[in-house]
Amino acid sequence: MDKHRIKVWLVGLVGAAALLLASACGDESGGVHCCTFESRHSACGGGDYTAWETEYYEFSLDDYVEGWDAQRVCDKFDGTDTACGGGCCIYSEDRLLSVTPGACAGPSI
Repeated sequence: MDKHRIKVWLVGLVGAAALLLASACGDESGGVHCCTFESRHSACGGGDYTAWETEYYEFSLDDYVEGWDAQRVCDKFDGTDTACGGGCCIYSEDRLLSVTPGACAGPSI
């Protein structure tokens, strides 16, 4: 083989290996993902908080706006919120633990 044929053969081999590796890893730009987070809330008026409880949110990234990734979807489960009604406010906190491809380990909210 001359040098030119070897070079073309190597480029083709590297390209085929890259395609095989990409298909083996899967495309994480879509499909099912899981947010695992903990949540707790206060009693009426901000009294003692409940214990942290692990919760799951399973979703298909294909159902979200193009350009979003799984992390962006799950970011909503990291922060605080206040809900008031009838003269009572309840405070809630969420803390995101993980974002993973595939189904959740427990029931989804």
